[in-house]
Amino acid sequence: EQTGPGLLNVFASEFGASVMSSFESMSPTLRPEHWGLHGGEPYDTCTKGFEGTCVGNNPMAERNYPCDNLIEVYFGPEVLRNANATGEHVFKKQLYLCMLAQALHVKGNIETRRAANTFGLLIWQLNEIWPTGGW
Repeated sequence: EQTGPGLLNVFASEFGASVMSSFESMSPTLRPEHWGLHGGEPYDTCTKGFEGTCVGNNPMAERNYPCDNLIEVYFGPEVLRNANATGEHVFKKQLYLCMLAQALHVKGNIETRRAANTFGLLIWQLNEIWPTGGW
């Protein structure tokens, strides 16, 4: 199949990947004992997706979208063995891997779209600044 600017093409609007914010954004909103991808607490029981509610004490449960799946896909399941760990160094590493995985995912998505003559791309909220997991 031929591609190029002289042929029919597509505009892709609002695609991206969920990611946690930086340590500098996240840490002031959490107590130091909760500085970890999973907040150092057992998982909450959450229902009904985005509009649902969570029952439990995990401070990360209602921070929207976790990034465990992206980390596992790009760096392997063994990297997530410390997902329940807490501390400044651990949390910084977890957040960095989350953001790096998002960058790799978006890069692959853009490359795939460009190869299929999608020349207009609108990436949704790259580099989240809110102290949460969002996209």
